[in-house]
Amino acid sequence: NTNLISAQVTDGDEDYEISPEFSPYVTNYNVEVKEGLMAITLDGVPEVNTSIIRLLDTSIMSPGVNVKRILVIAEDGSTKTYTFNITRPLSTNAYLSGLTVKADEATFNYIPAFDKDVFEYTLNVENSVKSVEVTGTKESSLASVFGNGTYSLSTSDNEITISVQAEDGTTNNYTITINRSKSSNPNLVDIQIDEGVLVPMFDDNLETQEYTVNVGAKVERVNITPIPEI
Repeated sequence: NTNLISAQVTDGDEDYEISPEFSPYVTNYNVEVKEGLMAITLDGVPEVNTSIIRLLDTSIMSPGVNVKRILVIAEDGSTKTYTFNITRPLSTNAYLSGLTVKADEATFNYIPAFDKDVFEYTLNVENSVKSVEVTGTKESSLASVFGNGTYSLSTSDNEITISVQAEDGTTNNYTITINRSKSSNPNLVDIQIDEGVLVPMFDDNLETQEYTVNVGAKVERVNITPIPEI
């Protein structure tokens, strides 16, 4: 006896419908499983306990049709193969599960709070924040994320986009606009001249705001370059 009395396709959480309805005398079936499924469990129960069943294929699932077979071996050595054509759709999940913006050890809170269905965010940072590390975490292991990395910030609106591409090509773009404030620091760290002598010598620890440049009689022009602190 090489018959099965039942067969089951499951992912551990969900049992999938077999079409047509299982019969010991029908050996070819179709099964549709959920998108993105990585593995399934195929099992069968022999009609008599003296028969042996063997799974001829791995449990791993790929996009498209996956052929999985159960071999039934009777006590006298005769065999029968039941074939299950299991279709796994491509994943359409192009969402992030999280988005972080960091600088050094600080993590910034943008507006609004992260929601995978919200694709635009705003963040204001101080002028002292010159660069940030932006990291998007994909919700599906089958998706790809583009744009993670460290970004230098100008003193204006800095638009950073993290793209998520699903297995089937579906794409979502998450954009965060970071506004780095302009510097309010009026101080210099140096005054450079290409001719003559600066008097007094520049010292950024002093509050001197008036200087004189002494030059020779033949000098007609002096280039003065102020170096801002920030």
